[in-house]
Amino acid sequence: MALIEFATRGDKARALEALLATLGLEKAGARRNKALSLWRQGEVRIVLNE
Repeated sequence: MALIEFATRGDKARALEALLATLGLEKAGARRNKALSLWRQGEVRIVLNE
């Protein structure tokens, strides 16, 4: 499985989350002890690292 990771913070992270949702990706999970979230759509996997 291949994935893309974005590192961002604060308002830019919220804007990126909104963009991912607009593109049809769904938040599939998040880490409890780190600010990481997994977004996916079909075979596409994106990790958002805050």
